[in-house]
Amino acid sequence: MSVQYREDKKVFSLDTEHTSYQFRVAEYGFLEHLYYGRRIADSADYLPVRIRHGFEANPYESGKDRTICLDVLEQEHPGFGVSDFKVPAVSVINGDGSNCIDLRYVSHRILEGKYEINGLPSLKEHDGVWQTLEVVLRDPYTDMEVTLVYGVLEQYDIITRCARIRNGGEKTVYVNGAHSTCISFPTDKMDLITFYGSWGHERNAERTPVRHGKITVDSVRGISSHYQNPSAVLCGEDATETAGDCYGVALVYSGNFAITAEVNDFKQTRLVAGVNPETLYWELTPGAVFETPEAVMTYSGEGLTGMSHNLHRAVKYHLIPRQFINQRCPVLINNWEATMIDFDEEMLISIAEKAKELGVEMFVMDDGWFGRRTDEYRGLGDWQCNLDKLPSGIAGFSKRIHDMGLKFGLWIEPEMVSEDSGLYEEHPDWSIQIPGRKPTRQRYQLILDFSRDEVVDAVFDQLYEEFKDAGLDYIKWDMNRSMTDRFSAALPAERQGEVCHRYVLGLYRLMEKLTTAFPDVRFEGLQRWRRQI
Repeated sequence: MSVQYREDKKVFSLDTEHTSYQFRVAEYGFLEHLYYGRRIADSADYLPVRIRHGFEANPYESGKDRTICLDVLEQEHPGFGVSDFKVPAVSVINGDGSNCIDLRYVSHRILEGKYEINGLPSLKEHDGVWQTLEVVLRDPYTDMEVTLVYGVLEQYDIITRCARIRNGGEKTVYVNGAHSTCISFPTDKMDLITFYGSWGHERNAERTPVRHGKITVDSVRGISSHYQNPSAVLCGEDATETAGDCYGVALVYSGNFAITAEVNDFKQTRLVAGVNPETLYWELTPGAVFETPEAVMTYSGEGLTGMSHNLHRAVKYHLIPRQFINQRCPVLINNWEATMIDFDEEMLISIAEKAKELGVEMFVMDDGWFGRRTDEYRGLGDWQCNLDKLPSGIAGFSKRIHDMGLKFGLWIEPEMVSEDSGLYEEHPDWSIQIPGRKPTRQRYQLILDFSRDEVVDAVFDQLYEEFKDAGLDYIKWDMNRSMTDRFSAALPAERQGEVCHRYVLGLYRLMEKLTTAFPDVRFEGLQRWRRQI
């Protein structure tokens, strides 16, 4: 059993082949993190020390016992406003306007198999035995509930986490903080490794000691992007590539994220990772649930190499679509650098013929094949083949490429719209922009409002008509601008804080529709923006 609960000690233990992760139900129902590291045989309930802290707050139930302090107790999933002053895992605005959420243990259950998250990608149960642990926490005053969900993949030393935030009360609540995971460490002798970048200079590692106060890497661009990657490593100060303790956390999420490491005055380190609270204000009506993205966690005592191998295996065997596992990606040529948008069919055929002679296996037609797309100022949003450029149409051109013995791929950027396009002229309110304010332009394009189902469905219908007879082997999916002027014409003023996350949910819905309709097509998010496809 990889998930166990010891009733006598009220300790949960999540064991993988080489690691153990433990927490317990502590005094007054608080959930206390105990241990994460090398696999151990017994419980680690002996580790917490209770001492009196003269200037720390105490729960009301503790009476004159001043040894229970939430600012010192390493909570498994801390709320906000009730004396834990470190970065919270969840925060809300209650129906009465207060912002406290005090989470206490209620119940749990252990399930066979891997959970799923509604509308969001997560690691899948292909091969390997998963177990799921669900732990329900509740605020006794407001009936707000948070269900902590853990997935355990024993063979790869992987633990996944997400949280389901449920309004069990009678008044509407607003969620303004929703992290997927929280990990605590009883030391400040750690380094934080994050990954930054810029165009043409992606994914650079930066290692820095943790310090008193917060270190946050995040994105408010509407996308995760190359500027900051939604993953981080906490490791021992002496950790190297092949030795030392390393803890990796990666979010399976393409939207605004935040990862924060904080050290308090007792030299404890807390790491939280989830949706960026700066761009989240989610209306939660009575009975409604908000689900956070999945966080993938791993530990290795064999340095950065051991840790990264764990994550690589998780992605390769449990995130990549099963039909592409262990398949080599074809050697391809893309016409962009040769022609950019200015091309015709015979020009592309000439490039493909020469590439075939050199041993290239796939030809990918880039930007410029659709609508009015004669330059970068027009055409995005109209996903119909430009027959002036490609008289054979997509299907006919694909056949010519296939007849050469090459595979065929196509470029799309379905989240974008040009103001000079049929789609924008017919539906200007389908773009993300603030009424009465001139929109910010980037690459002379706007972003479509994928928080609206009708927009997602309209884009899918266009792409489906072009793809269905094309015999496609590959899609290059670009996303070439950040989100600005965040506003949806379909949401009232008090719910505009939902736009960014709803946009990502709409994006994943489009991806799901396309990959379901064309399961044999390799979809790849390329260029500058990180995508979970």
